[in-house]
Amino acid sequence: MTIEFPKGRTAFLVIHGIGEQNPFETLDSFARGVISHLKSEDKAFDASHQIIERKGASGSGWIENYVRLTSAEGKDIIDIHEYYWAYLTEEKITLSEIWDWVERTLQATKNFYRENEDLVQRYERNGKVKFRLERVAWNLYLLRMAHPFIKLALAILSLFRTGRLSIIDKLIEGLNKYLRPILIGYIGDIAIYTTMDEKSRFFRLRQQILAESQALLESILEDPQYDRVIIAGHSLGSGIAYDTLNRLNIRANLPIGAKLPIEKLKGLITFGSPLDKIAFFFREHTKKDQWIRQQIIEHLH
Repeated sequence: MTIEFPKGRTAFLVIHGIGEQNPFETLDSFARGVISHLKSEDKAFDASHQIIERKGASGSGWIENYVRLTSAEGKDIIDIHEYYWAYLTEEKITLSEIWDWVERTLQATKNFYRENEDLVQRYERNGKVKFRLERVAWNLYLLRMAHPFIKLALAILSLFRTGRLSIIDKLIEGLNKYLRPILIGYIGDIAIYTTMDEKSRFFRLRQQILAESQALLESILEDPQYDRVIIAGHSLGSGIAYDTLNRLNIRANLPIGAKLPIEKLKGLITFGSPLDKIAFFFREHTKKDQWIRQQIIEHLH
């Protein structure tokens, strides 16, 4: 299928996922993909690095770097912007807090199953599910119980270190090099962003991530040079994109958002999206008799 260089001026806003992300990595990957496709279609264009002054959610100014692809005729452009949020969650959660989050998530899921017995009958007790929830729970509880003993054993063994690099040193170095980045850099990002308890300090981080995402998206939408805006989210970035659109929708229904040009929004692209998992594991549940609260939450989210 042949795809033409889009007519007019199109802006993409790409949002990265979890992990040890660096500025401009997702922008680089996405832009190279677009450039590679245009070259495969023998489209002539110019690529350039652009900068623009922006204001964050708090009103502070910053300089955004983005990529511009211009058609050979110079009439049409594709601008690729990046929302970078990894710095907001860097080293903000501990291993102990991650364990607590895992247990709370599992317990909330078990409560959901208790309230929906038909799902248990349909999927778990007739053998359709390979890994039953109870087995997952027991494995996690065992790991949780073993964790402090592993730390104690490593601390005791470290007393017998020699001047040379011992096996214990190598083990600790390996854990810090490979295991810690996975737990803190990957699972930690999920734990922080999916926290729905407004009393938690992680909820404030989540709100900050969304506030900055919304501020950038609104700034791009309000730019008169763009005819259309498309959001692209990878992994957890698709959840941030979805929640940003939800916040934008709420604001558009307020008097202050009446002039917001949301008609420019033309698409949401996701890559490796966990949106269905987020909806199942982390959505806010209400008690059966709280039908007013339930409708408000469902309406807002």
